[in-house]
Amino acid sequence: MREIILVGAPWCGACKAMGGWFLSVDWPGVTLRYADIEDPFEVEELVLDGVNISSLPTILFREDQQIIQTITGAMGRHDLEGAITSLWPDTFEDKLSFMTDLITSGPFSHFDEDVNVA
Repeated sequence: MREIILVGAPWCGACKAMGGWFLSVDWPGVTLRYADIEDPFEVEELVLDGVNISSLPTILFREDQQIIQTITGAMGRHDLEGAITSLWPDTFEDKLSFMTDLITSGPFSHFDEDVNVA
């Protein structure tokens, strides 16, 4: 199982900014969740995993319950997607396939392929 955890706090401005878009990222094969550093249950889980949070926000990348990468500090959506692609290149093909299916069967599917928009 692949998971990305954004560790933040309600009083952290950068955490709030990231939290606004973070959970809306749809990436096949990767689960995203937010962990509030002030929630004792979420902190306990992180401590049991051996995670040492020294700065917020912190982004944890886990695979099969093991932390494989930690990034400290805010990042944008495209930076996160780049990190996912570099850590798990196979997910990029899944994402590309998902986007292709969305375009060919979604709201744009009624356009004629031969239309020249130049």
